[in-house]
Amino acid sequence: MPLSNFAGWLPVGWATVGGYVWAAGDTRLGSPRPGIALYYVVLAVNLTVTLWIGELLIAGAGIVVHMAVGLLLYNVSRVTLGRWSVERLSATS
Repeated sequence: MPLSNFAGWLPVGWATVGGYVWAAGDTRLGSPRPGIALYYVVLAVNLTVTLWIGELLIAGAGIVVHMAVGLLLYNVSRVTLGRWSVERLSATS
């Protein structure tokens, strides 16, 4: 997959999210739950089709990469929340 593919999806994502915010008439960021749900629906469809066509190695790689990034983000958020939590910051001032 060429890097230009990923570079092309960046403005598409910006336009999609920006268009939604503009159409909703609200500049505040709301709950991320609908976006997360959409992501997992697309991921499930992609992995299902990949398994359906018999590409077990590609499906396995996709699952491993997704889990690795998920664990990395989870650990980063845990460290960040532990170090910069509101409770710790307000206790020191």
